[in-house]
Amino acid sequence: MLSSIFNFSGVAAAFRLPFTTKCWFLVILSAGVVMYKGAVDQIIRTYTPQQTNHLTEAVEDLSEETRVMFLGSSHMAAGINPSYFDQKVANISVNAGNFEVLEILFKSHVDRVPNLEYVIVEADNTCLAIDRLNETRDFVELNYLGAKLEHYPKPKWWKLSQRLLNQDWVYPILFYNRLTPYEYVYKRKLAYTREQRSALNQQKHSGRDTMPDWPFNRKEPGASVPGHSPHMHVMDKERMDRIDRITFDDPVFWDRVEKNSAALDRLLACIDEHGVQPIFFRFPYTYAYHRWNTAEWDEVDSTMMRYLEDRYSERFVFWQIPREPYFEISDYSDSQHLNKWGAIKMSGYLNDWINELLE
Repeated sequence: MLSSIFNFSGVAAAFRLPFTTKCWFLVILSAGVVMYKGAVDQIIRTYTPQQTNHLTEAVEDLSEETRVMFLGSSHMAAGINPSYFDQKVANISVNAGNFEVLEILFKSHVDRVPNLEYVIVEADNTCLAIDRLNETRDFVELNYLGAKLEHYPKPKWWKLSQRLLNQDWVYPILFYNRLTPYEYVYKRKLAYTREQRSALNQQKHSGRDTMPDWPFNRKEPGASVPGHSPHMHVMDKERMDRIDRITFDDPVFWDRVEKNSAALDRLLACIDEHGVQPIFFRFPYTYAYHRWNTAEWDEVDSTMMRYLEDRYSERFVFWQIPREPYFEISDYSDSQHLNKWGAIKMSGYLNDWINELLE
């Protein structure tokens, strides 16, 4: 009988092969897959240009002229537009930026800003509740921001394993999360382009036409803004009320609070060591934002604020601009993040305060 796709006698014969033969076959097949993937990966890494975005530009923009640094989560990344400041400021913020991440980023770049005078740190339950390094495990954005391996609050064996995984000859093995994941960077680049295209399509119906025609980059019209991740969506009362009906009962994960509190302590020690004045800052949320807002989380927040006040005493500085009367619902992209226009407003308010500090 002629062989065909319906002839399964070959499969049965394969199962009858000696065990050692099957093992050798598996080894050869695995080696072939690894070699093929390694070749494809090498081509991608060789001919794909290095990703450049607002995060890499934020690091490149650090210099001796930088006198103020913003350090926070997505609230800070979306809500601060450095081009609307008169002084040289840097926004080194990232999505899901908990205190462990903020510690890594500050320590990785503080030597690049020798004339830094103030660091504005987001002091919020968000930074205590998230465990990005172990739960999210997304290192791509941290790689863009130049996070250095030695500053990760991880055991030595973990750092050693990461150094091993980042070697070129190990790269074809794709079953690990790496700190410099070239192939993931490549895929993220394509996905990022698709996300941008999707966002542009949604913006046609998001109320943008009713908003002021303020330039995104005040200093270089048409260019991106280093460190700023703009949200273009415009909220309205109806959609905000729908969000308001969604309730959360977030439990306090004490292991995360403990780790992030320890990271905050190390971050502040490094800030103090470099003679920089910290300013603690909190964004104004809308009435529809209910995350980490239980009585138990309120006590966690109060404990953090008491710790900061006791640590700095007369040097303690806390900034917060209330939502009313300074911001409208149309200044938000959701219940918690400022959009492009809200970020410009916020940057304008903070610009006046920073000018007073640096006079």
